[in-house]
Amino acid sequence: MPTNSKHISWINLRYALHKKKKIENKSPTRQNFHHVMRSIVQFYTTRLDFVLHAIRPTAMLIDNRFLSFNK
Repeated sequence: MPTNSKHISWINLRYALHKKKKIENKSPTRQNFHHVMRSIVQFYTTRLDFVLHAIRPTAMLIDNRFLSFNK
């Protein structure tokens, strides 16, 4: 008996997911694509900004060393 109720809930879950997917598919794909691209770009730009902030001081240090060597 418990397996039967589990089975029913699983079917309901699958049906709910299927409905959700159908609704998502109804939305314009281009808009979806742009949203995804925007989020990816935003993520990478923030990451890049962080990396650049980390690199900049070391780069300046290296530049100063080279300048002192060249003198």
